[in-house]
Amino acid sequence: MPNHASATIIGHLGRDPETRNTTSGTLVFSAALAVNTGFGDKKRTTWWNVSAFGKTAETLERFNLTKGAAIGFTGEPSNREWTDKENNTRVSLELSANGFILVGDKVEGTEPRPTTAKAKPVAAATVDDECPF
Repeated sequence: MPNHASATIIGHLGRDPETRNTTSGTLVFSAALAVNTGFGDKKRTTWWNVSAFGKTAETLERFNLTKGAAIGFTGEPSNREWTDKENNTRVSLELSANGFILVGDKVEGTEPRPTTAKAKPVAAATVDDECPF
């Protein structure tokens, strides 16, 4: 039986996102997302490390996203164990994003940057008066 996990998380960027290229040239987008749940004394923040690759990363890079921007991601969740400087075992929540949506009020700088590629004109459609239906 196949297995699959999918998650949607919505929160605010905890730092300015970073982009880099892999050795094969694939663009990688990385960000930390703070997701708040509860309210009052029971309010809690969960931190997610979000990464996106290829076309999704290229699209995200076109936005000037900065710390504090409200954004939602969908993708495959996982956790990663690692050891800190004091030799303590830690666990990080990770999301490999395959989609996103900008949410909330407009944050300065979230307009997409213009691309240098020009759109190709689309040929005009022809109308056939002899359509059988």
